Parts: sequence; C-alpha cells; structure tokens
Amino acid sequence: MAAALLMESWSVTFFNIKDIPDSILDILQESGLDITNISSFGSDGASVMTGRRTGVAARLKALNGNLISIHCVAHRLALAAGQASQSVPYLKRSQLVVAHVLVIRFYYLFI
Repeated sequence: MAAALLMESWSVTFFNIKDIPDSILDILQESGLDITNISSFGSDGASVMTGRRTGVAARLKALNGNLISIHCVAHRLALAAGQASQSVPYLKRSQLVVAHVLVIRFYYLFI
C-alpha cells in the first residue's frame, strides 16, 4: 500500500539512464524511505532497466546488495501473448478484429 501511495504522487520525466535511479532515490528520500530497506525492484524487462552493468537495477543493487530485480509478470505475459499471436492463426485473426474495431470506434469519435 505504501508503494502504491508513493508512486501515485509522483510524475517524473526521464532524459537519460542516470535520471531514472537518481529520481527513484530522490522519491525514496523525500518519502522517508531508505534504499537499504527496499527488497525488490520490478520493471518491464527492458535492457535499460535490467542491464547487468549500467541498468537501473544494477545501479540500485550497487547501493543495496540484497535488492532483487524482477521482470514484471504482466509484462512477460504481454510479450508472450504478442509472440504467440503471430504463430497461432486464431489469435492472429482475433488481434486483427480487435484492431479494426478500435480503428472504427476511433474514426467515429471525430465525425
């Protein structure tokens, strides 16, 4: 709950890789939390987040050796579903139907 409240109250724009961990640390500090008390870091799995040497998780782990980096299960599922839909004909057709419905709905919003 504390994490949800913490993240709801912040909107951060990132310009480079160094901005992300610095912003996370700033938010933690302003919220009275210490990086050494954080047990895990969840991300979308992008290399900028999970890179071994310069990724956000690696930079945070340098400050907290016990930190566990987790590739978000929802993001993994979305990636797997996207890949599966390209090789399963039924899913591929379903994806096209949904895309067409969305395009038609979008079109009628502006008429």
